[in-house]
Amino acid sequence: MLPFMKTTLLVLATALPAAALAAPTGELTPIASTFDINDYLRTAAIPADSGTDVGAFRFVCEPTHTLRADPIVYPGMQFAGHVHTFSGNGTVNANTDYASLRGSAPDASRCVGYAINQSAYWMPSLISKDGETFIPDYFNAYYKMPNSCAGANSTTTACQQVHEIPVGLQLVAGVNMNETDPTKIAANLKEVHARCLRGSAAIISDVKDFQEMWDAGCGTQDGDVIILAVSFPGCWNGNSLSDDHRSHVIPPFRNTNTGVVSCPASHPTQLPAMTQQYQYTLMASDFETFTDPVTNTQKRRGPYLSSDRMGGQMRPDGSTIHADYMEAWDRSILTRWHNNCLLAHHNCDEAELADGKAGLYPPGLKFTAAARGHGRFYQPLPPEPPSGDDAGTSDAGDDDPGLTDPDGGGGGCCNASTPSRSYPFLVGFVALLLGRRRRRR
Repeated sequence: MLPFMKTTLLVLATALPAAALAAPTGELTPIASTFDINDYLRTAAIPADSGTDVGAFRFVCEPTHTLRADPIVYPGMQFAGHVHTFSGNGTVNANTDYASLRGSAPDASRCVGYAINQSAYWMPSLISKDGETFIPDYFNAYYKMPNSCAGANSTTTACQQVHEIPVGLQLVAGVNMNETDPTKIAANLKEVHARCLRGSAAIISDVKDFQEMWDAGCGTQDGDVIILAVSFPGCWNGNSLSDDHRSHVIPPFRNTNTGVVSCPASHPTQLPAMTQQYQYTLMASDFETFTDPVTNTQKRRGPYLSSDRMGGQMRPDGSTIHADYMEAWDRSILTRWHNNCLLAHHNCDEAELADGKAGLYPPGLKFTAAARGHGRFYQPLPPEPPSGDDAGTSDAGDDDPGLTDPDGGGGGCCNASTPSRSYPFLVGFVALLLGRRRRRR
């Protein structure tokens, strides 16, 4: 296992009643790959049984681009919402759906096993005090059996009934900025895990906003890193892939009398626990001091999330952590890692399938945090929505995701080989924006 992949990812401990469950009916018809998937697999040893742990499947990705769009929350609406940083499939734009992801080119994904997984993963962008978008060091996706399926429990009927990730599933997890129900707000916060590391030592863990980390000294030394993780709930209603983006998949419930954690009758289908994790490297120069008007004391202020400022709001920095997921795996591959890694109790890293094969590495993919030194990987913050008819409108005929690739090599904005500050991207982005305006006149 890679060192940074050994970090603790908190997932919900869940269990299922032993009674048989009705087969869910709400999945899409899988779209087959248009290429030979064997061309994107490598030979790999079968990982050892995970012993007392649970079956798991994980891999890393490079970020692909940033864009002010959200095809789950604002489908078809250009410039809607806040800026997101995308990983996985690099073609994502406001019009993306399962079919478009599955129809993208084999090299569209920047994850290990790239062509076999055309899924999309995204999170609000981390913004510097100077208004630039941080590019993550890496993105890590983690699928895992419920904790109740550890060790000998993995062969129980309940654990063997854990369902594959549904075809075309769409999920949003973490802080819901529109939620007003205190119980649901508390449940959403349990899905968020943020921490700061200095080397291998944790400065502070499990915080719910950035100020806690800054007050603890995070970022006072060059090279400190923050890790933002979101764990997705695992009980699916079995008949919807999105609804309001959240209510079709909910956390399990604990019986206060027996202590048993299980999926309720309204959402009876247990899914694997899934976590998305982003890592960012900080420098001391990313911060400034200010006087707290309440305590009249000096405090440090640093990066914030794009969603903290959505709609002109001024929420506490880092208090709106959430993540989105749009499924688009080659179905035969997903079935292999679900059966061989999760159900068969293997601990699979780097897209290992536990059958002698694993996902191929995309050309140039970097697995460790980029060496920062005095160079930073930035790109300009995308502009605010334009006034008039362009703001938050559907533009189904425009399949341009707003990407530029100054190197012409398919790496887009976020290829870790991009030198220092990505000014060529700025030139390309402005040209793209002006071109769009000319087309719409």
